[in-house]
Amino acid sequence: MICIVKLHRQMLNIPHFSLRQKCELITDGTHFTPHYKDSGVRFYSAVNVLEGRFDYDGAFKWITPKEHSEIHRRCPVRAEDVLLRKVGVGPRWSCVVPKGLDDFSIFVSVALIRPKKSVNPYFLSAFINTKQGQLQLLRLNKGSSQPDLHLEDIGELLVPDLDSKKQEQIAKIVKN
Repeated sequence: MICIVKLHRQMLNIPHFSLRQKCELITDGTHFTPHYKDSGVRFYSAVNVLEGRFDYDGAFKWITPKEHSEIHRRCPVRAEDVLLRKVGVGPRWSCVVPKGLDDFSIFVSVALIRPKKSVNPYFLSAFINTKQGQLQLLRLNKGSSQPDLHLEDIGELLVPDLDSKKQEQIAKIVKN
């Protein structure tokens, strides 16, 4: 616990922002379990959010286009959104939604973070996956047997405030 408190103090002593300040949207997927089908629109959960990578071809379910439309209205996943694994035991990995994927929906176990234009999504995801990002999210977890990040708490994550050139350099490394 001392390490987490020390990290928080360190973050407060450098130029930083909270996610809430620099995001257009912080939400999560549907809170109800859809009716799964044999085909339709892909439906993903936390198991598809890996460290810096979206497992598009991993385990997923199918839902009807109608259910997808209803979910998508509240949680419209787009290319270059950041997805965050927010429920369950283990790391709170994040990844960026790649361009060129078919539409899909997400379950409540995944948070959708849409940064403003001033924040590069690849930089943001890379920071979330660092020790500093993970320790902050660990501090924000609620519950013990099934830990969960609440959306309002995700907005409290402190991120180093780097200029766009440095963010792009980090993004380039992440993409490669």
